[in-house]
Amino acid sequence: MSTVNTPLETVNTPLAPGSPVVMGAPRDGIVFERNVVDGMKAAPGDVLFRLADISTIWVLADVPEFDLGAVRLGAPVTIRVRSLPGRILEGNVSLIYPQVSEATRTTRVRIEIGNPDGVLLPNMYAEVEIGTGGAAPVVAVSDSAVID
Repeated sequence: MSTVNTPLETVNTPLAPGSPVVMGAPRDGIVFERNVVDGMKAAPGDVLFRLADISTIWVLADVPEFDLGAVRLGAPVTIRVRSLPGRILEGNVSLIYPQVSEATRTTRVRIEIGNPDGVLLPNMYAEVEIGTGGAAPVVAVSDSAVID
């Protein structure tokens, strides 16, 4: 019969010098930041690693102030990433930040998109098109087709 040590019992068990210590993470994700190296001493409360769940990604887009009135929560968004030519991703506007940048006269808009295959990574550059029209179809003709 084998016994399973609890995390507290594992910490209190003496190890031989140089023995690796394996600690599990409370959730899945990728290592986003590593603040520890081999041989480093860590104190209680030190952040050794930061993990990120990238199954859903936030795309942050800067929208010019004069276009902001047309952007709505839940609006459909088409995203193209330079590193994935020919691939079109879709998402929705989930948040319009409540401030305008004085330097650029833009407002940040957050778009949530799924990333099930993990091809999108933090800080990638993307081109974003936000749908601003109504849901009802309209007839559109060029100015030259209209007779006064």
